[in-house]
Amino acid sequence: MYLLLVALGITYIIKYGTVLHGLRTALSKHALLHELLQCSLCLGFWVGVLLIPWATISLNLKLAVLFPFASAAWCWSLDALHDAVVCACKTPPEQDHHEDIID
Repeated sequence: MYLLLVALGITYIIKYGTVLHGLRTALSKHALLHELLQCSLCLGFWVGVLLIPWATISLNLKLAVLFPFASAAWCWSLDALHDAVVCACKTPPEQDHHEDIID
């Protein structure tokens, strides 16, 4: 569903986008907003809430009300996958522990 991609895009822009760095820094001075901006699950939920009017166009109202939960799960899952890939890329390769034998 395209709205989940929209939710992911908005969540990533809010959480990681350089264009919003100044606003994010200012908002992070408040403890609650700092937690919200660091949590892709929370941020994905609230982005999903904002997208409910568009979700009602393609879904019935009962399913549209559940959209924030799907958005939260989707955003958290892909953010966790992103973190795992970045972490794996930063891990140094295994080094050989062979000792050089000098004759």
